Amino acid sequence: MLAELNVFYLKSLLWVPPEHPLVIARLSLLFLFSLPSAREYYEYYSNPRCKRMGAHCWMLIVTLLTELLIIVKFARGEFTEPFPRYVVVFWSVVASLLAAFSVWQFVLKKRFGKGLRKHKTR
Repeated sequence: MLAELNVFYLKSLLWVPPEHPLVIARLSLLFLFSLPSAREYYEYYSNPRCKRMGAHCWMLIVTLLTELLIIVKFARGEFTEPFPRYVVVFWSVVASLLAAFSVWQFVLKKRFGKGLRKHKTR
């Protein structure tokens, strides 16, 4: 999704028309580079013996993050109006709930679950 969002922002911020050969070449190359990257990531994720992601995967991540940095650099001054208050509040609540759920699911549940299991067995 970041790659698709990068395409949109790069086209709009750098004023490049969608039919320009650079846009089409970039999308084609990104597609070709993402094929071995997806395979390497799948191997890393699904194989417990695989301890590292491959070079293609890291290169795709670095490429997308570099594009994101270019977008951040050229987006200064483009969006001059602040976000409406209800949008900021909504996304703050969503981020807080997501963080709280993650802490509960992966930290607190394990700690409290161990104590509960000891008492339930007897």
